[in-house]
Amino acid sequence: MNRLSDKTGWLVVAHGSRRLPADDVAERVGRCVADLRPGQLVEAAYLQFQRPTIAEGVARLEGQGAGQVVVVPLLFTAGAHVTRDLPTVLAEIGRQYSGVRLRQVEHIGAHPNLVALAAKRFRAAVEPLPSVPASETALLLVAHGSRETAANEETRRFLNALHRMTAVADAKLCFLTFGEPSLDEAIEDLNARGDLRRVVVQPYFFSAGYPQEPIRANLDRAVARRTRCEWLAAAPLGVDRLLVEAVVERLEARGDGDFPSILFRQSTNDDL
Repeated sequence: MNRLSDKTGWLVVAHGSRRLPADDVAERVGRCVADLRPGQLVEAAYLQFQRPTIAEGVARLEGQGAGQVVVVPLLFTAGAHVTRDLPTVLAEIGRQYSGVRLRQVEHIGAHPNLVALAAKRFRAAVEPLPSVPASETALLLVAHGSRETAANEETRRFLNALHRMTAVADAKLCFLTFGEPSLDEAIEDLNARGDLRRVVVQPYFFSAGYPQEPIRANLDRAVARRTRCEWLAAAPLGVDRLLVEAVVERLEARGDGDFPSILFRQSTNDDL
C-alpha cells in the first residue's frame, strides 16, 4: 500500500457547456483562488462537455504531489449533479490512482456570499438610473431549474434571502428549463400588474452566453408591449471576490459533513 502524501490539492468543478465559445468559469475561479492562497495546489475541471475533465484535474494535482484532493462543486443547488453524478465520477476516478483521498465539500450555491453577490449585481443595475420607489419595483430571478423539486426549492430559498437584501416590493422566480413558471410566463404576469414601474431581471448564472439569449429575447418582447413598466437585465453573477472567498471557505472547511471522504487505492487486475 502506498503512503498518502501530506499535500492537499483543491479542485474547482463547474458544470460545463456544450455551446461555443465555451465558458472558462472554473479556470477563472481557480486562478483567483490560487492568488488568494499562494502556494496552494489548485486546478479546475468540468463535470461534462468541456475540458479539463475531473479526471484530468485530479491527475494534474496528483502529478504535483497531492495525496488528498478536496473538490468543490461550483453549482447552485444540491441536485443530481452534486448528490449523484459528481460522487459517481469521483469514485470511478479514485480507482485509477494509488492512495489518493478525494473529498467532496458542499456546493457553492448555498453560501451566503452568493446572495450578497446577486444583491451587488442588482444594485449595479439600478444605481445609474433615476430612482424608482421600492414599492413600485420587482425582482425576477431567472434560474436554470431542475427536475428535482428539492433543488428548485433551494433556489426559492435563495430568492427569499435575496429579497431581504434588495429594495423591492416583490421578488419572483422563474426557470429556463425545468420548473414553473417559465421566463415568458413570469414576464407576462409581472407585465399584467398595474403597480410596477420597474422590474430587474437577475440571471442566476455565473456567466453570460446561453442564458442571455432567451432572457434578452423575452425582455425585448416585454418592452415591445409598451407597458409603463421598465425592464432591466442585471449582469450575471460573474467571477467576483465574494464568490472566490466563498469557494476558499468551502475548501478550507474542516470535517466531512454530508460528503464523506473516500480513500481510493490503486486498481488491481481483478478490478479491470
